[in-house]
Amino acid sequence: MVDREFRFDPDVFLRHGARLADLGDRIGLTYIGLRDDLTQVEGCWGDDDLGRAFAESFDPHAAQLLTNLSAMEESLRRTADGIVDAARAVEAEDQNSAVRITGAASAPIGPNPGHAAGTPQSARGVSASTPDPVVSADPASVLGQSQSAAVDPGSSAKTPLAGPTGRSARAEQPRPETAAGIPEENGGPGDNAWDGQSASPGLPPTGSGPPAPASRPGGGSERPSPPISTVSSTAAERPRAVRGQDALPSGDPRRAVSAGRPGTPWTRAPLIASGGSAADASGPASGAPPQSPRPGEPRPRERDRERSAAPPAGRPGMSAVLGWLARTLAERHGVQVVGFDLPGLDETAVRQFAAAVDRVLTDYPAIVLDVVGVADLGDDAPVVRWAGELPAAAISTVRSIMLDQRVAREPGRVADLYAADPLVTGDPVIYVATVRELGLAFDAAGGGVVRKNAQRLLIAAYLRVVTGQHTTLGEVVRGYRCWRAELIGSAGYTAGFEPGRAVSTAFAEVVLRGPEACAPARILHTALVGAVSERE
Repeated sequence: MVDREFRFDPDVFLRHGARLADLGDRIGLTYIGLRDDLTQVEGCWGDDDLGRAFAESFDPHAAQLLTNLSAMEESLRRTADGIVDAARAVEAEDQNSAVRITGAASAPIGPNPGHAAGTPQSARGVSASTPDPVVSADPASVLGQSQSAAVDPGSSAKTPLAGPTGRSARAEQPRPETAAGIPEENGGPGDNAWDGQSASPGLPPTGSGPPAPASRPGGGSERPSPPISTVSSTAAERPRAVRGQDALPSGDPRRAVSAGRPGTPWTRAPLIASGGSAADASGPASGAPPQSPRPGEPRPRERDRERSAAPPAGRPGMSAVLGWLARTLAERHGVQVVGFDLPGLDETAVRQFAAAVDRVLTDYPAIVLDVVGVADLGDDAPVVRWAGELPAAAISTVRSIMLDQRVAREPGRVADLYAADPLVTGDPVIYVATVRELGLAFDAAGGGVVRKNAQRLLIAAYLRVVTGQHTTLGEVVRGYRCWRAELIGSAGYTAGFEPGRAVSTAFAEVVLRGPEACAPARILHTALVGAVSERE
């Protein structure tokens, strides 16, 4: 295992071998000198009875001493030779291992045998005759070493699927390269570029309240019906396309507005007039044509007014802002929202949580959630917890993302814990924690293969980059650990390699930083996109 160290210094062993060989030489000299001395004094004790008695006692001991010295000399020499040979063998094997391992980097490594990392077979919403979008498993392309992003400022205006507001309708399947946060080779960022008004399709423009009634040619006013692209009421009916972070440089003005940040509907309280409804997730700003209701069926906006005229049943003290957030999440993503009516919740904290959920579910509709809410997660619980593991004895499971109610009431209590986290420097703690947990949900949507093969994918990618740069296996391992630390060097990540945390951190880094994410993060994100595409 890469995280289990085996330290061996050939130079140290060579020095020990030389010392033992020198000691053997000294024992050999002692043997020769003693043997010569005994030869010279042979018979000096005489032939009388006393001399013969002494010889009978002395000669065997002297012979045994010489034998022991000779055996000691031979043993020291053999040990010294063995240590030197072992050091040379390990050194040679170290060099040969580096050659074999770096040479094996040309073979494709993916989450499933026979498929390169991140190479999708198909995706829902794409016909069977559509060529499979290919994600290169070569880290050289993933790292962006041979690619540069050319951003076309007018690309969004050239999009043929522009709605009444000129914003592009984000309904097309993105290439996995774009989903991985990798700049496209030519052209602009594509149809999923930020338009500077709203970070999520279907939400009102920045700073807007409820949509104003649309004037009809006849002089009357009528609220339009929800657009066709509005998310259906059940999670199973949501589109399964995979969408990732927009491939725009950090300085591009179109990245100035981001979901969940100040200036978006999720972080601004809806303007609620007396008798009116909160801002709806659909309307003229969504860029899709209105859908006429069936005969005799009340218009959706009329139903919205009836729902928002009074607090929901059983929730007498629910904040109007939190009620609007709950309704919007439920309508946009077909989830059950719970806990938004708990007393003492901080509206800013819940907004950050809802903004992160909306952004990720919008950009990655392959993620399936049943419940979104605020709950008591217990002592020493994380800020946000995703639950979607199927218990061994269960027939089905509820997939949920929950914000700890203590954090929702006192968000400042976790600020110190994440002070050193580089991802938190540009985004709120709750927002980052939510995106991280949803990375595990995205991995689960792909069958969990990336989490199981995270170490293997990273090693294969690294070896392709450093082929020919290192001469020993030790250098390869040390270089890999330093390279991998770009991903896992976040707060509280002092233990060995944890695949789950690596996958969630990689997902969050690509979502929050886009093309500026580190190389290991983009490699794992590309593999996540490919794994999800293969299952759909």
